[in-house]
Amino acid sequence: MSVQETPLAAVKRLYGSKDKLVDSISATLRNGDEDEGELKQRLLSASNKKLLRLAEVAKTVTDKYGSKDKLADAIATQVGKAKDADFVTKLKSYSAPRLLDMVRSSEKKASSK
Repeated sequence: MSVQETPLAAVKRLYGSKDKLVDSISATLRNGDEDEGELKQRLLSASNKKLLRLAEVAKTVTDKYGSKDKLADAIATQVGKAKDADFVTKLKSYSAPRLLDMVRSSEKKASSK
């Protein structure tokens, strides 16, 4: 029987502390008009498991798309509404996890056709 690592142990092993983890993901998860101090305060009160999941989302967005805005543009292109400025603006207001979920579902739809 193997022992599963706790979320706290994973945070300490990967990032050293919860503060460092929050600092690393806050830039990617921040919405345009949101104060970074308020966001960090909210993230510090979140569970370690949720923070690890958000860190994975932030890493995927950064590595695969570069930024949240580029991810929104990619979704608009996949849906065929890249020229609709209001639609793109609405997409950019969504959270990074929601955008990543949207692009994954549109990729699945495209591959099933």
